Amino acid sequence: MNPAETHEVTELIARLRDERGVAICVIEHDMHVVAGCSDRVIALDHGVKVAEGEFDHVANDPAVVEAYLGRDPEALAES
Repeated sequence: MNPAETHEVTELIARLRDERGVAICVIEHDMHVVAGCSDRVIALDHGVKVAEGEFDHVANDPAVVEAYLGRDPEALAES
């Protein structure tokens, strides 16, 4: 999707959740989309749950950061 479509879909998901009071399962890697439409997030690393909770908590979880961004080269050198 292009950025405009991504924005529209994110707003639609959030509106459906808020107006209809339904649970919606979204599988997405775009963190802006996840942040924009999620009450609760589950992060997986190779199919194994590494974190669960509100977006900010999960996005800053060290296991999630490592799984999605890799380890800090300085931390690798120290281990």
